[in-house]
Amino acid sequence: MGTLVAEINEDELDALTQSMRSVEQKLALVYTVFRSSIYAHLSQQETSQTNDMASVYSEPFQTNCPPFD
Repeated sequence: MGTLVAEINEDELDALTQSMRSVEQKLALVYTVFRSSIYAHLSQQETSQTNDMASVYSEPFQTNCPPFD
């Protein structure tokens, strides 16, 4: 009886291990795609902020102080 249980468990363990490997590979792929998506979003956001700051500094600066001569 013990050998029968061990044999059944071994067969199920191999199938479970193969299934878990497949899930692990898919999870790694999803994680990589997610990270690249986040990187692209942050990069785009940084570029947008840089362009916004450039437009702020390109406008003429006005002040009520007298000019230096």
